[in-house]
Amino acid sequence: MSGVAGMVCVVAVTRVSAGMVHVAGVDVVVSAPHVMLLALSVVFVLRRVPHGTPLPLKPASYLLHDERYPPGVYFRKCWLGDPLAASDRTRPFRGPRIHVHPADGGRTFGRRSRPRRAEPWHSMNRTLTASLLALAAVLPVTLSGGTAAAADTPISWRRCGDRPGAECGSLDVPVDWADPTGPTIKLSVVRRQATDPAARVGTLFYNPGGPGGQAALIVRDYPSTAFSQELLRRFDVVGIDPRGVGESQAVQCGLPVHDPEVSEYPGTSAGYEALVAHNKAVGESCLAATGPLLRHVDTMSVARDFDAVRAALGETKVTFLGKSYGTILGTQYAQLFPDRVRAMALDGAVDHSMSSRRLVTDATRAVEDSFDQFAAWCDRTENCRLHGRDVGRVWDDLVARAEREPVPVKDGRPLTAEELRYVAYAFLTMVPEYAGGLATAIAQAEQGDASIFASMRSQALDDPASTAAYRSVLCLDIDPQIHGYRDLRARLNKVRELSPHMKGTSEFWDMTAGCLGWPVPPANPQRPVNVHGTPPILVVGTTHDPATPAAWARSLSSHISGSGLLTYDGTGHTAYMRSTCATDHIDQYLVTGRLPARGTVCRPD
Repeated sequence: MSGVAGMVCVVAVTRVSAGMVHVAGVDVVVSAPHVMLLALSVVFVLRRVPHGTPLPLKPASYLLHDERYPPGVYFRKCWLGDPLAASDRTRPFRGPRIHVHPADGGRTFGRRSRPRRAEPWHSMNRTLTASLLALAAVLPVTLSGGTAAAADTPISWRRCGDRPGAECGSLDVPVDWADPTGPTIKLSVVRRQATDPAARVGTLFYNPGGPGGQAALIVRDYPSTAFSQELLRRFDVVGIDPRGVGESQAVQCGLPVHDPEVSEYPGTSAGYEALVAHNKAVGESCLAATGPLLRHVDTMSVARDFDAVRAALGETKVTFLGKSYGTILGTQYAQLFPDRVRAMALDGAVDHSMSSRRLVTDATRAVEDSFDQFAAWCDRTENCRLHGRDVGRVWDDLVARAEREPVPVKDGRPLTAEELRYVAYAFLTMVPEYAGGLATAIAQAEQGDASIFASMRSQALDDPASTAAYRSVLCLDIDPQIHGYRDLRARLNKVRELSPHMKGTSEFWDMTAGCLGWPVPPANPQRPVNVHGTPPILVVGTTHDPATPAAWARSLSSHISGSGLLTYDGTGHTAYMRSTCATDHIDQYLVTGRLPARGTVCRPD
């Protein structure tokens, strides 16, 4: 493997997850076959014996998946030779380098971490894997625990943005965390320090979702839209543009992700092949324009980036607020670094353990339910432009017309039926605030001008920056689990049966269809989620959320030991800063660490 840092002596194992063997806060990168070998290995018990005494072997099964064995906390590196006879010396390794903006002089700061001594192995009584020691004696491994190397070199900040209080900086992290001394990318980081230093709780990391949401931009220029005054008062709020997003070396593609001439709902095998060919061509154009980073924009890598920022800030623990896609990021951070979480709120939860079939089916139902909620709102709201009419029929007729011929747009490209449905879904994520806008858009399109829909299309489908990041990240995080036209057709028949008005439209259908043929295979596909060892985590779900169904919040909460569940009985996507009740509960939790009472349900304002 690349980035060899020496041989490894392991004296206690904490856990294995996602191809990483976690030992005393340092992660040893092991290939998938070796993880399987480790999971099936025999174990022995270290006894209090003189240094160098042969160790007895004791068979055991599936140690690394058996919670009866408590995690150990000891680790040390060894020089080449017999690992059991090696000294306690450690060899330093390079960690991330901190960069400051050119306005601050453009200097680069870097350092090597101080050698860290481990406890002598002969003073321990821990359960180990014998095969891991054997592998460590002969296999070079890469240390990716170098995030701590940035801890003593703080980020240099400069004032930025038009609103007072924002500070901008950057941090270099490896393109590939399996090669920590290889090429790097620069993360954009923005901070707003607590407005009441005497009441400061700590540092709050924020991710607005997407993927593609620019947290740095939001924290810098729009803090009042994303955070309550209580959070701004009590926390240093930090926005990090994830790798490949915004100012963190954004993914670039030579072709547009969305092509109205290529259907994501093909009705023939020829249409399926055209979709696969389009996706492949787009992905190859992204590879050509972005380079090797495109293979490493998965959320597992982003979670490691966030921990590098934590280390650079000198924080031992962080508080995290993640919305929508940010809940996948938060969950993976909690899995990788449970002891570095102070509190974590996951709003609009996605359960990354679910199959793509389940994700698509649940999302389909949720979008259809949200449309029904919108239609019911029009029925009872006199100022709805469609009040007094059968909203479902009006919509169905408009979509059928668009299927025959795209709906005209004044001074713009007409809207196809697929675009019409997807843009309507985008409106549904913002109801009730934009319910009136959706009704007006439908009424105007019915009269022959889809300009309002086209305006939303420019953001939801045609923006090159957000769509490139969205597609590139999710194709590494979500395995479509589609192996040909027959599979796609069967899934399409199912979702259309479940959604007579929206006809299977959902973001997770877009992910399924959009990743078919993508040239970079999933690096971080769905897998079982099990979070242990964190403080209580709060998961938030909205009963009529079209993007992340409430069932996902319940499911994710069941996979996080000691977590709590807050329900917002409302419409739209996510609850924070949309419901006063939910916002207050989330704020109180983030500040105090205390979960809301079991069964708490918030109602709309």
